[in-house]
This record gives sequence, C-alpha cells and structure tokens, in this order.
Amino acid sequence: MEYNVRVYHGTQRSSGMQILSTRQFKASRGIEQWLGDGVYFWLHDLDAYWWIRVKWRRRVQSEKRDPVRFTLIENYCIITADIQTTRERVFDLTDPTHRMAFFDIMRQVKDRVARGKLSGNEVAETYVLNHMFKTLRFSEDYDVVLAMYPQHRKMYNDFETRLGYMPQWQVCVKNIPVATIVEEYPLHSKKAELERLYSLYISAV
Repeated sequence: MEYNVRVYHGTQRSSGMQILSTRQFKASRGIEQWLGDGVYFWLHDLDAYWWIRVKWRRRVQSEKRDPVRFTLIENYCIITADIQTTRERVFDLTDPTHRMAFFDIMRQVKDRVARGKLSGNEVAETYVLNHMFKTLRFSEDYDVVLAMYPQHRKMYNDFETRLGYMPQWQVCVKNIPVATIVEEYPLHSKKAELERLYSLYISAV
C-alpha cells in the first residue's frame, strides 16, 4: 500500500532558502530530537506554523528583539514536501504492533534509559529510536517514523471528555530521498488564517 502525503517543514528562513537552493534536506541530529536523528515534518500546516511561531517568540525573548522589526515571516518559513514510500515502510508509533516493539526494545535497554541515566536533555525515545535505526538496522525496513503527540490535554476543564487535547502529528524521515521538496509554503497569504486558527488553538487551553 502506498504512503504518499504532503508534509510541512518549519525552519529559519536562511535554512529554508538553502534547502530550496540545493533541493536537499539535512537530517537533524542530537539528543534533543524527539524521534531520533532525521528530517522533521508536521502533517498539518497549522502545527508547522505553531512550531516556527514558538521558535520565533523564544528568540524575540532570549535575544531581546523588537518583534515589529524582527518579524516572523522575514526570519522563518515553511517548506512543503511530499513523502512517497509504502505503508509497510512507516514505523507508526500509533500502531499497537509498532508501539509494543518500541517498548520491548526500551525494556531491553532499560539501564540506559532509566531516570538519571540520560545526558542533558536526552529523552528515552531519542536514544531508543536511534538505537533501533542505527544499531538494530530498522533503517533497512523503515523509511519514516510517525508519532502523535497530544498537546493541551486539559483543554476543556468544565466538562468531561476523552478528546480534550490537540493532536500533533510529527513525521521523522530517516531515509531522506523519500521526501521530495515541493516549494516554500505561501506564508504571506496564509498567515492571517493561520493566526486565526492559532488563536483558537491557544484559547482552548
């Protein structure tokens, strides 16, 4: 079964222009990568917008920038891409079989991922997924890791609901050639609508 999806890569504008110029993505590496080393995308444009907005706001605050002059659009962008592979080559952490395989390997390396054993900001899934794809050679069978992160779990505190969260779908491409660059996302024309949705997004918290 084919797995063909349009995805969104949020990044600093300088990096985005380099991606468009070279027509190549570069893998993100290090202990802070949520799903291990790879190229990261969001399944929805709103989540990519949320991500660059968070990164932009952090820089404004940490570098004491003027947000009127140091604008989001001038300093960040979203690159669209198409992922083309097969469903069998997607390691889907929402699939019960894949999820149990992940936790089985985590148990096997439990001494390394136990609390206090990881370095810096490294988290268990970073270490485990890198171990799976590099040491255990999961890269021979899978091109992509797919995960869903529930954000704002207590969106509606005034009534009981099991759906009181915003799902964020993240894709980590391990086999970079399966991701084909399409174009720069039209942030100028889409920003007003994205900002409206973003306001609804955070007001639901």
